[in-house]
Amino acid sequence: MECPVEWRSNARVLSRELGKTSLRLHFRHCMASRPTAEAAVSSPSSVSRWRSCPRNLRSWVRRSPQDLSDRHGCFGLPGKPVWVRKDARRASAAARSRFWRIVSISLATNVRNEGQGDHISDVISLSLQPFRLPMQRMRHVATFTREWLRAPLRTASVVPSSSSLARAMVEGLDLQDAAVLELGPGTGAFTEHLVSMPAGPSRIYAIESNPAFADLMRTRFATVETFTVDACRMRSLLPCSPRSVKAVLCGLPLLSMRLSSVHRIMKSAFELIQDDGEFRCFTYGPRCPIPFAVHERLLIESTRVRFCPANFPPASVYRVFRA
Repeated sequence: MECPVEWRSNARVLSRELGKTSLRLHFRHCMASRPTAEAAVSSPSSVSRWRSCPRNLRSWVRRSPQDLSDRHGCFGLPGKPVWVRKDARRASAAARSRFWRIVSISLATNVRNEGQGDHISDVISLSLQPFRLPMQRMRHVATFTREWLRAPLRTASVVPSSSSLARAMVEGLDLQDAAVLELGPGTGAFTEHLVSMPAGPSRIYAIESNPAFADLMRTRFATVETFTVDACRMRSLLPCSPRSVKAVLCGLPLLSMRLSSVHRIMKSAFELIQDDGEFRCFTYGPRCPIPFAVHERLLIESTRVRFCPANFPPASVYRVFRA
């Protein structure tokens, strides 16, 4: 219900020209012209005009002139009564409602023309499609940050790896119809890039010791075989034959792990990697995260592939191969 036009226009003129005092006098006049019981019997139109006013305006009119003051909240800004601003908010909400109604109708028309049905679920899914990816990434960041707060040395990063780091991890690798092993996938930043590759691998195995990350990986990627186990014991649990994996992508915090654990992980990984395969890892430091003693024991070499300044924190990607 809107306020009568003559009341609203008069109030605006008075508030603009005469100020708040004249507006309070105008309310006093409105209060004097309230329909009484006799007026309701003699002139029903006066009652209908009274009921057509906003409820907050009727409550103001019922107040005494002493109550119509700024300290009781009748005026939000000089010369701008509260109901004027409320009418503006109602008009803005109505405009937004009409806009989304038009969008929904157009989406429903497109869905119907494409032969996908006219169900409201299809319309809602299409209308929310532009917002789905950012919201999903924010949830992954929140999950990653929560796990980092629980175990900083175990997670080793505040946020998940970026897409630029994921591209650098598979740069120069021929993974078409190959098997790939991922150690410490986290929320699946590298896995998402592997799945979306046009000539991607045929089988992807993921080793994740964190149950929260493992459950998220199973939810996001149903085709990826995820194992909730420590990477040091992966050799006895993976359904892979020796020298059957093309590449191993490592997201483990190797710098914060013991030398014996790093040695066991690298030994198990190179038992699975093919002769022409590679072990890829990244680090936030200036050198390769694999200790030199492990290089000597396993007869492996490492070189830096790329530096990713766009990642947070900036990271360097290393390829490790047999000497």
